Amino acid sequence: MELLFLGTRGEVKTRSKRHWMHSSLLVTDGIGRIMIDCGGDWKNQIKRLAPDSIVLTHAHPDHAAGLKDGAPCPVFATNDTWERLKRYAISDRRLIFPHRPFHIGSIVFEAVPVEHSLRAPAVGFRVRQDERNGIFYVPMWL
Repeated sequence: MELLFLGTRGEVKTRSKRHWMHSSLLVTDGIGRIMIDCGGDWKNQIKRLAPDSIVLTHAHPDHAAGLKDGAPCPVFATNDTWERLKRYAISDRRLIFPHRPFHIGSIVFEAVPVEHSLRAPAVGFRVRQDERNGIFYVPMWL
């Protein structure tokens, strides 16, 4: 499993070399490409990145607005997130449930509720390929 941090910037105007694009992580297993979060900065970059799937932590613009006009692949999110994105033109919506692992290719994701926002409840993801290894990806909260 390989990880590539595509962006680390939240919904702030200030940008720097280290925080240029909205937060996003690309997870690859040598076969598939899974993008975690797709903020507004990524709207015109999705085709170039060519993800096979997109997984969302929550519905804030810096994590989901890149999908407002649709997605070229399946998008996975909780019911709370889908409720807040019901006007988004995403045709292949996949529902995920907290603490219920799901597979995308050889990668296992498990959504874990985290404290982030009352308006857009969020989850972090335990991401792994086997029982021994893995990471936990969580949207930053202040």
